[in-house]
Amino acid sequence: MSSFSSLMSLEVYQEPVIQDTITEIKRSTISLQELVQQAEKHIAEFALVEEHVFSFKEAKANLDKLLSSMLFYADEAGGEKSTRYVSAAVIACATVEEGKGWAERLRDLGITWLTHLLYVFKRNKSYITPHADDRSFKNDILLREGYECPVTGANDDRHPSTKDNTTGLQGVHILPRSIADFDSDPHSLSFKSAAATFDILVNFTRLPVTNLDDLKSFIDQPSNRILLQVDARYGFENLGWCLKKTDNEDEYKVKPIHTRNGLLMRHDMDALVVFRDKSNDFRQVSTSDGPRPPPIPTPDPLLISLHGAIALIMFTSGVGKFLDEILGQYCVTYESASSARWTDLEEAIATSELKEILISSFQQAHLTQPSGQ
Repeated sequence: MSSFSSLMSLEVYQEPVIQDTITEIKRSTISLQELVQQAEKHIAEFALVEEHVFSFKEAKANLDKLLSSMLFYADEAGGEKSTRYVSAAVIACATVEEGKGWAERLRDLGITWLTHLLYVFKRNKSYITPHADDRSFKNDILLREGYECPVTGANDDRHPSTKDNTTGLQGVHILPRSIADFDSDPHSLSFKSAAATFDILVNFTRLPVTNLDDLKSFIDQPSNRILLQVDARYGFENLGWCLKKTDNEDEYKVKPIHTRNGLLMRHDMDALVVFRDKSNDFRQVSTSDGPRPPPIPTPDPLLISLHGAIALIMFTSGVGKFLDEILGQYCVTYESASSARWTDLEEAIATSELKEILISSFQQAHLTQPSGQ
């Protein structure tokens, strides 16, 4: 059985000397350009040593490519603030003289970002939207989008007017729901893992919440949800496509990222995606003179940019393929809640391996048992 645990890498990342150095570098007067250049230099040196390869079972990930992709797409994820954070984290891990060597610390940084940030988005599957087809979950975004998928143009089968070729549209979270699904016990592994993910998100993004306790109420808000045709939803959750902001508010271009993108029903790939609150056009007319219901917020552009950045990091670094190999090898279904976090996956694999060892031991004992007993 493997003795690797992502928590060992997380502990290195969370060491006070590392965190203090990251904060000091972020707040320094060093220009962003110089910080990026320093970080790129350290990553280039890291690529030359064996520590840059992370092996988990038979799958391998190049952590230098992960660090480079994080640095390159940080601006899209959260602007200059995010780029300073990524640069500072790389520089801190490469220059702090206490504890482990610089290559081991950069390895731990890459593993921490892989296991406590990227993996969470990779697991943004249907189980994380447990009520995706429930009326209470979907009704507000159905109204907002006018019962129409803004990406494919497909109409929901509950459209008030008679429409041809209707289908069941589904809601999806932009920021994965699993981030807000954790044990409230601060001593539990679930809470510690969620807190680590949230800390990275706060630094790497412009997340509209800054308190872990507020995340649970925020995660299901309409601003964190999109209504999609089922194939497009699969592609969005699987990071096969993303939305790129235009100069106009609530207007986006669709960017396919890989061939299995779920955009089968999007016939005009150049068509813009425009989010607009259409709820007043579809609400039932009231006979009372009471006030109109409040508008339904459109998807938060900061969250859409974050989704796009994560999707591109996954693709350009090869981490998406790395995670696919692991999940495919251990048959962890996308609907299973047992592997919402990397620590859950480690535990599931360890349990599976222990079961195999016990079965093998019993079989061996049976084969070696003297005949007649």
